[in-house]
Amino acid sequence: MASRRTEGILLRLQRDPVGFVKLCWPDAVLWEKQIEVAESVVGHKRVTVRSGHGVGKSWLMARLAIWFLTVFKPSKVVTTAPTWTQVEKVLWGEIAAAYRSSRIPLGGELLSTQWKVSEDCFALGISTREGVDQRDFGSTKLQGFHSPNLLVILDEAAGVPPETWTGATSLATGANNRIVAIGNPASPSGPFYDTFKSPIWHKIEISCLEHPNVTTGEIVIPGAVSSEWVEERRAEWGEGSPLFQAKVLGQFPVEGSDTLIPLSWVERAVHAEVAGDERKSIGCDVARFGEDETVIFKSLGNTYELVESVNKRATNETAGRLVLAAKDSGAEFVAVDDTGVGGGVTDMLREQGMSVVPVNFGSSAEDSERFANLKAEIFWCLREDFEKNLISIPNDPVLINQLASIKYAMTSKGQIKIESKNDAKKRGLRSPDRADALAICHYAKRANWIPEMLWI
Repeated sequence: MASRRTEGILLRLQRDPVGFVKLCWPDAVLWEKQIEVAESVVGHKRVTVRSGHGVGKSWLMARLAIWFLTVFKPSKVVTTAPTWTQVEKVLWGEIAAAYRSSRIPLGGELLSTQWKVSEDCFALGISTREGVDQRDFGSTKLQGFHSPNLLVILDEAAGVPPETWTGATSLATGANNRIVAIGNPASPSGPFYDTFKSPIWHKIEISCLEHPNVTTGEIVIPGAVSSEWVEERRAEWGEGSPLFQAKVLGQFPVEGSDTLIPLSWVERAVHAEVAGDERKSIGCDVARFGEDETVIFKSLGNTYELVESVNKRATNETAGRLVLAAKDSGAEFVAVDDTGVGGGVTDMLREQGMSVVPVNFGSSAEDSERFANLKAEIFWCLREDFEKNLISIPNDPVLINQLASIKYAMTSKGQIKIESKNDAKKRGLRSPDRADALAICHYAKRANWIPEMLWI
């Protein structure tokens, strides 16, 4: 049983999470936004935080989970995130590191995603989605965790599905029941976005530009965002891009009716587990010199992988790499951007006995009444698979940004057309070479043709 002195300290620390952090981790450096978030949990039942990347949100959430479970008796802490990897490796990895490094012994038994102090005092991490090796962690998994002292943490909140939000808000009914939703704002729609329009949520915004590492130009907090990283993202993504808005500024990206593939759809597709056939394809967007990239993608069913992206490669080298990639992957379908220097690559592949589909974005679409050209048709098919959650892509920020930045419009004839590269560059964006290669690879196995695998 705790002594009166210990009980008094714990009672005081119930109103002072920052003091608790400094007591357990004396060398820890909290910056002003972390302090604001921590103190807001004391005074508000529901706190929502949208932030840029690398500002220390997981670091702070781990310590708030430990604070709550330590100072309130009995108590329960439930953390969740869209994927099991995010639960186990990110937040609970941070909880484990904080638990082991605490100057004050925290007690209990710590497992990979569970910390049990007693029968009525424990923390648990669950995922909102089913993984290959995980059972279904739907909203029903949030049932039965009622406690007079309860903290629910919705990490990477933009990706948490609506049913989990419903379960969390239904769970937190007591006077000292708290919900913290935190994450990068990926889409101007959905439950996370709605919290910033609701009067019952306390709202906090965190931009990378506010972090002391960025404002001072020095590394004040090791491992956090840096001014160099911000400037690299500014140059690579462009200030007006959806990814810069979400990952750097901590703002919901501006997605008008002309956005082809919303950022939320793209991020949902990163390493998504999707069903599909076993068809394999190769797609290539060809560049030769300058800043543009020659990009090769491969697919297995609906899962796509970036084979390579290079600058200033000669066309004969590109052809050789495609032959090798096709043989290594056993691809049934090979499609190549046939415009400009890409035509030379197509000819070389044919000389090697390969069946290849030349793709000319400017040519007529199969459905010419609906689409202005083949490019519009190809990208619209890609959009439909993103919308239906039927596609899995690599976690490549360049690709993500390119896909989420594509605009479309209607012609005077009512046809869909995709924004030209020149118009995109006028908006400060680079050539969408990786998005083009992905679209070509996606089209390769959708096209109405059966190639002969002459190298088999």
